[in-house]
This record gives sequence, structure tokens and C-alpha cells, in this order.
Amino acid sequence: MEFMNAVFITIMTLVFVVESFWEYRLFVQLSAVLQEIGAKDDDEQRHVKSVLVMDRRWNWLSWILIIGILVVPTSQAMPFTCFLVLLETLMLMRLDRVKRRYVDQ
Repeated sequence: MEFMNAVFITIMTLVFVVESFWEYRLFVQLSAVLQEIGAKDDDEQRHVKSVLVMDRRWNWLSWILIIGILVVPTSQAMPFTCFLVLLETLMLMRLDRVKRRYVDQ
């Protein structure tokens, strides 16, 4: 049972790493969009800025959760890992939605 927990945590960690690379890619694209918007529309600029600020805050929180996962025993790390991947997925979905709104139009 302990082995299966370790395998699951490893798989979820790999998913998190892949999502993190994708998140960084979206962050860079949205940063470029923010510069393009410039003074065109203040509401759009505020919206993109707020999403980018939320992403930066999430990055700090995710590092704290990663450190927590490394500290706790394997049996207790599984809920932390699942929570981390879930939040990363939700953040990724939000960034992607904003990207589709401003880049893909």
C-alpha cells in the first residue's frame, strides 16, 4: 500500500510539473498581451493585471505546499498533492480562458 501511495504521489507530481510549464507559457503570453493592450482599454488591462497578480500569488502558495509535501509522511502527502494539482489545474484553466479571450480573438 505504501508503494502505491508513493507511485501515485510521483505521478501527481509529474502532472504538476507539466502543468507548471504550461502555466509559465500562458503567463508569458498574457504578459505580452498586457503590453499590447497598453492604454487601449483600462478595464481589459485591469482584468489581465489581476489575473497575472493572482498567478504570482498562486506561485508562492504552491511552493509552500510543495515544501509541505516534502516534510509530511507519504501517507499524509497524498491529500496535499491532490490539492496542489487541483489548484494548479484551476489556475491553468483561468489563465487559458483569459488567453483565449485576448490572444485567440
